[in-house]
Amino acid sequence: MRSSHATGTDRTGTALVNIALAAGVLFTAVAEYHLARALGSGQFVAALLPAAIDVYVIAAVRRGRAGDIAGALAIMGSAQVAAHLLEAQLIIATVPLIVGVSLLVPLVIWRVHALQAPPRPDSVAEPVVASAAVPDTGPAALPRVVLVPYLVPAAAKRGSKVGGKARGTNEGRGAAGSQERVSPENLATARRLLADNPSLNGVELGQLLGTSDGYGRRVRRAALARP
Repeated sequence: MRSSHATGTDRTGTALVNIALAAGVLFTAVAEYHLARALGSGQFVAALLPAAIDVYVIAAVRRGRAGDIAGALAIMGSAQVAAHLLEAQLIIATVPLIVGVSLLVPLVIWRVHALQAPPRPDSVAEPVVASAAVPDTGPAALPRVVLVPYLVPAAAKRGSKVGGKARGTNEGRGAAGSQERVSPENLATARRLLADNPSLNGVELGQLLGTSDGYGRRVRRAALARP
């Protein structure tokens, strides 16, 4: 709906512009024709003056050249003023007026030819190359790393403390046991136990004697040694 409405609006605007241009050209053409006739041109030759001026105006407007548009409108306006002044008998056909009107046609031919000429190489606009956006890789673009402290649950802390204490107790007990001497009573008991079950190791023997693992191993080595 919007595209069709926009197309209709553009067509209406173009039609209005063409109507205004045609009306202006016809109005000025009549005055320019009478100007040429008043200065001595024949019936058919006089029609060439408005044709040349109006073609120059249309070409300048179509090309969009500001300088030529101003020049074409100035020529058209001057011809209008001169034609109406002559028709109202406010001025007469003088030599300067005849010379000026006679030079209008060569001037129009030159400017129309200039409008049709291709643009000079130095006036051609250089193509604009669109550069791809490069992401910023500076320090500001790098993600910030936030260090979050690792929170240890209270139960885990208590467990580690209890385990550490137990390990320390066992290690202390083992160290103390390693410094103890093997008593004859424990040695005799160990020999009886090993006689009944030779597969007992030092840890099991220490548990049966109620001592540390290290002491149990020492007792086992002493019991297996020759008396």
